Formats: sequence, C-alpha cells, structure tokens
Amino acid sequence: MLYGFGTIHWLAVGYDKDTIGLLWAVGVAVEVGLFAAGRRLLHHIGPVGLLLIGGVAGIVRWTLTGLTSALPVLFVVQALHGLTFGAPIWAPCIYRPADAAGLAVSAQGLCGALAQGALFGLAMLGAGALYDALAGAAFFVMAGMCVAGCACALALLRETADDRRSPAVPSLHVLDHPLIRHKLSP
Repeated sequence: MLYGFGTIHWLAVGYDKDTIGLLWAVGVAVEVGLFAAGRRLLHHIGPVGLLLIGGVAGIVRWTLTGLTSALPVLFVVQALHGLTFGAPIWAPCIYRPADAAGLAVSAQGLCGALAQGALFGLAMLGAGALYDALAGAAFFVMAGMCVAGCACALALLRETADDRRSPAVPSLHVLDHPLIRHKLSP
C-alpha cells in the first residue's frame, strides 16, 4: 500500500515533494541502522523475535498512518520502517534449521522471490482498489495483515519451542519438506 500509494496520499493531504522525500529518507536510514546493528540484535532476539517485532511495529505504524496525516506522526511511523520492513525481510533469510544449512543461498533466493516478487505483486493488485475505496483508511488493512503475521510468528515460536523440547518432532519449516529440499539441492 505505502509503496504504491504513500506519495499519492501525502500529496493529496498537502505535503510537498521535498517533505515526502524526507519521509522516505527517514525510513531508509532507520532500515540501514537496523542492518548495521542486526547481528548483535539477532543474538538476543532470534529470527522469530525479529518477525514479532516487525509485526508489532507494523500494527502501530499502519494504525497510526490510517488515523492521521500529521507530519510529526508521519516521521515517527516512517522511522518504524526499519522494523516493519527490515526485521521481517531479514528474519527468514537467517532462519535455517540445522539440517538445511547447505540450502542457505537457495532459501534466501526463494524468500526474496516470494516476498519481494510474487506476494508484493499480488498485494499491489489489490492495493489500488483498496486505496480507491478507502483512501488513507486503507492503511488499517495493513495493520490487520500485521496481526495475521504476528499470529504466524507466534505459531512458529511455539513450533521451534516444541522442536527444542522434543528433537524427534519433525520441523514444519518450508525448506524441510522433501519436495522442496529435492528441488533446491545442488
């Protein structure tokens, strides 16, 4: 929603292009900061923790974006971009079950192709109609998507906790499926 209609929305509420450029720059700067501090953060939080942080930050970010176009709030929510984009993008790239270690590059490529390619494209197809119908309130739909993402992350957290308690339980991670493993193996 934001990539396709953020600038259009902000122009419609009266912000000039320079201000909008600053809003985008703040988001990217915080994202770069997350990647710079990421390894230390990862040791304390782990990949599923990154997904949860990204999801909760997304709930806050998109709810506030749907509620107001006040410039100070927009700068704060744009600063959350590092968490709402950076954390969820990075987490699956570093989440690797021990027995899938040799598939890291393939997994990262698959993750990027799905998240930044297919799923992003499908989401943008619906975003136009959604923004046309709801304008700024369409950002609430993004908050709802983050709620769903948090639920998925919590399920993954429970699964990984169960795996640690009972190593005999097979992982449900997508890369552990025999058909995927066969297709990704060199």
